Amino acid sequence: MQVQPNGALHLSEHAQELLDTLPEGFIAVTADWRIDYVNRHAQQVLGLDRCQLAGRRLWDTRFALNNATFEAACRQAMVERSVVELTSYDPAQRRWHEIRIAPSAAGLFVYVRDVSEHVKTTLALRESEAHLRLMADSIPQIVWIIEPSGRNVYFNRQWLAYTGVAVDSTTPANIAAEFLHPDDHAATMRAWNAAYESGGAFQVEHRIRSKSGEYRWFLVMAEPYRNAAGELQRWFGTSTDIHEQKTAGLAMTESELRFRALVNATSDVVHRMSPDWKHMHELDGRGFIKTTTRLGEYHIEDYVHPDDIALARATIAAAIRDKAPFALEHRVVRVDGSHGWTYSRAVPILDADGGIREWIGMASDISARKAIEAELAETSKRKDAFLAMLAHELRNPLAPIKAAAQLLQLQPGSAERVDQSSRIIGRQVEHMTHLIDELLDVSRVSNKLIKLERAPLDLRHVLHDAVEQVTPAISARRQRLSIDTGAQPAFVSGDGKRLVQIVANLLGNAAKFTRPGGNVELRLGASGEQVRIDVIDDGIGMTPETALHAFELFSQAERSADRGAGGLGLGLALVKSLVELHGGTVECASAGLGAGSRFTVTLPRLPIDATASAHEVSAARADSARLRILVVDDNRDAADTLGMVLEAMGHDVAVEYGAPEALERAATAPFQACLLDIGLPEMDGFELAQRLRMRVDAATVLVAITGYGQQGDRARSAASGFDHHLVKPVDIDALALILSASHLARTP
Repeated sequence: MQVQPNGALHLSEHAQELLDTLPEGFIAVTADWRIDYVNRHAQQVLGLDRCQLAGRRLWDTRFALNNATFEAACRQAMVERSVVELTSYDPAQRRWHEIRIAPSAAGLFVYVRDVSEHVKTTLALRESEAHLRLMADSIPQIVWIIEPSGRNVYFNRQWLAYTGVAVDSTTPANIAAEFLHPDDHAATMRAWNAAYESGGAFQVEHRIRSKSGEYRWFLVMAEPYRNAAGELQRWFGTSTDIHEQKTAGLAMTESELRFRALVNATSDVVHRMSPDWKHMHELDGRGFIKTTTRLGEYHIEDYVHPDDIALARATIAAAIRDKAPFALEHRVVRVDGSHGWTYSRAVPILDADGGIREWIGMASDISARKAIEAELAETSKRKDAFLAMLAHELRNPLAPIKAAAQLLQLQPGSAERVDQSSRIIGRQVEHMTHLIDELLDVSRVSNKLIKLERAPLDLRHVLHDAVEQVTPAISARRQRLSIDTGAQPAFVSGDGKRLVQIVANLLGNAAKFTRPGGNVELRLGASGEQVRIDVIDDGIGMTPETALHAFELFSQAERSADRGAGGLGLGLALVKSLVELHGGTVECASAGLGAGSRFTVTLPRLPIDATASAHEVSAARADSARLRILVVDDNRDAADTLGMVLEAMGHDVAVEYGAPEALERAATAPFQACLLDIGLPEMDGFELAQRLRMRVDAATVLVAITGYGQQGDRARSAASGFDHHLVKPVDIDALALILSASHLARTP
């Protein structure tokens, strides 16, 4: 192949033969766009032979005239000296050609290949795909296609309509994470990964979130498509809405499971009876009553308590007559011959004519409930008796208090009357305070608010303090108290105040129910790991029933017609709770009425050296120093009375009846102590304490005086700046101790 000086292409015969064998057309074009050479295939494309084409301008051929794009491509290749490719359609021959234009030394080489069949195949494929998409969009299922790489390439419009989100190129994992119910995600991915690894079919049921946020169940299936070589090309899948079928099936399964579980779990007796209740088809007694496994005559005496048979028969007859459900609570005869309680019910199964075909019944063992009801009734009865006794005990001291107050009004100038009346009021107030403290102690123990201040204690000293408390009551009844505390120490870890309260309550209880002139014994013994306290009396004793309930709350057994000693009947309940807080036990025993009683307390023994002193009690004594004290209470009588008591103790006292006046007084004079009522009208004692803290000396002691003594009340007092919290009526000894301790601690 040679290029002549004039630009013409000179081909040897061998080269021409070679070019003629090419399956595509070859055209050589000079720089002035004239055809220099065409091979045999190009002649067919152009519709002319070599002689007709030689020397003609390229644009004068039918091929060029019908394709303006071709001319533009040729000029681009000529100017840029680059290869340009395009696909062109020849409407005359109705053929598609793939054209490649390359620059040559003389001009251009144009290669033309007929691709009509390939284009037709491609167009047919596209048309087929369009038909497929149209068909996919017309069915109710969600249709999707996934490539072997895992990339989603197609979702039909049902997906967009359901989810409201168009899917771009993503993966099954992305789809699962974004649209599947969280509970179905793991199972779906396991199934997909298995199908992906094996190249096999995929099937799963899962929930897909809709655009409204609702989840619905879908059956998802996919089949792999492979080419002729067996290579995996795609997965074609569908997602079919099966929500109604699925939920119905789940509901049915759930209902069946619940029914089976109920039947297996219930302890109720199940039975079937004949229409007239004369024959029993079967009865599963569940170990409660006799079981019957086959048809037999029904004998009501085998199942119903004799005293309830008449009522049961009447109720059965009424149910049969009215074709109505049978329901009755009655006593039954248990398998072991004992008696229990049951709630029986049965419903009639009617036939097509409205007659009774049979009865299906169940019976529940309500023996425990009946026992609780009886216990609650007894508790309620004891509570009512307790409330009546509480009213009685609280009214008793009010009568002498009122009489003493009237006496003071009638004879205000009599020093003897004043002294006598004040002693009466003091004794009765002390008695009322004791009653209220006992109530509060029971409340604190019941609500687990009591915290023991434990320390090693020798119970001999505890018994000594308890005896000291009850001696006046025992002496008043001319009773003899014998005490045996043993020769050796009996150490325990406990709260001294509460242990004294335990022993004093037991001694007081013994004195109360022992006749005047009777005997009370107090014994202490230690052995092994236990310490034992016995309180024994030869009083009126107890019945077994009374002894059984002696330590219960609201237990108020009348052990004597003599109620002169008073009391609320809470002492023993309090004793039991306090003993148990110390890790011990308390028991009572009596040989019967008139045979006396014995109460025994057992506590864990503390292994401490007998020479150690574990009962070191120091009582702070009030000194003679005068303190300036501010008393604030809107109750004038209470404020004035407390002020007079403090003055009698040797202190200088200022009394105010309101918070503003107290703040003004505190700003003008220093005080070593301020006693503040909490329930003030304009500003409560908590806020007053906070404001006083900003005005008085840091060493000033603030004492809350209130009727509330719960743990929460004390905590709030401390948070508001109070140093101490006293409950009304104020214990003067405790107040004196606070004032003395504060003076000693805060005065240089």
